[in-house]
Amino acid sequence: MRSILSFWDTMVESVAVIAIVVIALGLTFGTINRDRILPHLGAVLGALVLLITLPPILVGIWHSLSLWQQLGIATLFGLVGIVALQSLKQRSQKRNRHLS
Repeated sequence: MRSILSFWDTMVESVAVIAIVVIALGLTFGTINRDRILPHLGAVLGALVLLITLPPILVGIWHSLSLWQQLGIATLFGLVGIVALQSLKQRSQKRNRHLS
């Protein structure tokens, strides 16, 4: 599990560096206003912090649960997914009826 999390950290850091470089190039070429630099950097750094800190916390919580609790949570998410897909299907059918 540690190798997956270290791979995740490496990928998130790489994407954040690429985003910061793109912001720097945008500033250099004048496509990004100087007034908008701080919100862009704040968004990139905020996403970086969340994406690096949340997965290890969630994995730790998941491993501290018993097998029955894990199965219950997995079943709950499965049921929520099924209900959401059925809702989307009904909405698309209603839209198709109105368009006909």
